[in-house]
Amino acid sequence: MRTIKFRGKRNGSWIYGHFQDVKGRAFIIIDGINHEVEADSVGQFTGIYDYQGNEVYEGDLVKLPSSDFNAEIIGPIIYHETQFVLKSRWSKSKWSLDYVFREVFPNTPTATIIGNITDNPGLL
Repeated sequence: MRTIKFRGKRNGSWIYGHFQDVKGRAFIIIDGINHEVEADSVGQFTGIYDYQGNEVYEGDLVKLPSSDFNAEIIGPIIYHETQFVLKSRWSKSKWSLDYVFREVFPNTPTATIIGNITDNPGLL
């Protein structure tokens, strides 16, 4: 079973736990305590890990080198319809995370998390 958890930015640091939206205010709940976070920083854990064992979250920025698809792909992880996907910043293409991290490149350093949309908006 996939772990359901979220992350959000508070006072310059990421915190992890359950998520709650209260009248447009975002909270991460840790041990029953609500911690208000920046609403636009909140992202859900996808249930997938990169090749280094890092958790992949909605809002992470991922890079696939040009040698894999004839053109370098960089884009954010988003929730689209019923799944988390890597959305190319140059086209309307969307790549399944199972495809990117498990099927094509299992345990290889090709799909790389290079940041996230909160800390690194310039990468988009």
